[in-house]
Amino acid sequence: MSKRPRSSAPVTTVYSGLRWADPKPHERVAVLGIGGLGHLAVQYAKAAGFETIAISHSPDKDKMIRDLGADEIVRDGKSLPQRVAQT
Repeated sequence: MSKRPRSSAPVTTVYSGLRWADPKPHERVAVLGIGGLGHLAVQYAKAAGFETIAISHSPDKDKMIRDLGADEIVRDGKSLPQRVAQT
């Protein structure tokens, strides 16, 4: 087993995206795709105090998405503007 440190690429990628977008506390952040890096993005966004919207086509992931901290789940990006306008 290697004793090298694990790659920080996933953390850097997710954090970099949030930093680049520069949302302010209590603003909404949408995460497209909850797998790979998406699950980290949901956790980071929620921990940073953002209202977190997950976009996922997979209803079987809903419980996991809620457990990760998402406030809303939408099935596709087309319905996202409607959801945002409702709140």
